[in-house]
Amino acid sequence: FGLNADVACRRIVGMFRHAQSRNKLLQRCRSRFKRYYEPSSGQYFYYNTRTHESSWVKPWCLRDDSDLIPFPSFEQCAFRIQNCWRGRQGRMLMIRLIQKMYEKLFSREHGRFYYHYNGASQLAERVSWNKPRFLYHRDLKPAKNEDVAALLIQRQWLTYRSRTFLLNVVRSRYQAKKDPLSGRHVYTHLATGKRSIRKPPLLGHSDEFDPEDISLWNVNKVNIWLRRLGLKYVASQVFKFKVDGPILLS
Repeated sequence: FGLNADVACRRIVGMFRHAQSRNKLLQRCRSRFKRYYEPSSGQYFYYNTRTHESSWVKPWCLRDDSDLIPFPSFEQCAFRIQNCWRGRQGRMLMIRLIQKMYEKLFSREHGRFYYHYNGASQLAERVSWNKPRFLYHRDLKPAKNEDVAALLIQRQWLTYRSRTFLLNVVRSRYQAKKDPLSGRHVYTHLATGKRSIRKPPLLGHSDEFDPEDISLWNVNKVNIWLRRLGLKYVASQVFKFKVDGPILLS
């Protein structure tokens, strides 16, 4: 900012002294003023312990009401940490009890999950569409039966179909050519003409740009291909020596 060393040092020293003076002023205010709540008016008033005067106006030396709150002692900090830990332990215990007393079942008639209570209490609802309140963001694992197994298989199949469709769309928008100098593939976007040595992000790390191009196969892809051919022993040796597609072609 165009300041020499002497001016910069004087400014730093001035800021440090200002902070020290501010802290001393706050300490005096904490020792002299107390804040109390007045229920009839619903407001706080400030009491001066030295002059024994009360005022609705906050002392000008205070930035906010939190300045009147004294710093907690070591024992108070320990108590707060213990309370937080006990509160967390209590919540975890409640969640474990709920997981024992409730079951998540699937209704064929409505096509959705519901929660069944099998505890001893007569006050709780036996069947509910809503999950128990104190599970918060967690949820129960559905009971294993034919319906849940069918749903899991359908979900995996839909995920596979969606992933395959997305990969085909990405592959149709790019063209990959191998650079003879570096030996790396260059990907060209057919619409914009932009080139990059990085594989399109939507392909991920485990998906090849062209599944039929052996030069793009990694070690796991080569291992799976050999096992599908029935060469289990060869596949284990190939995986042991880290043979990938380019090495296999060479």
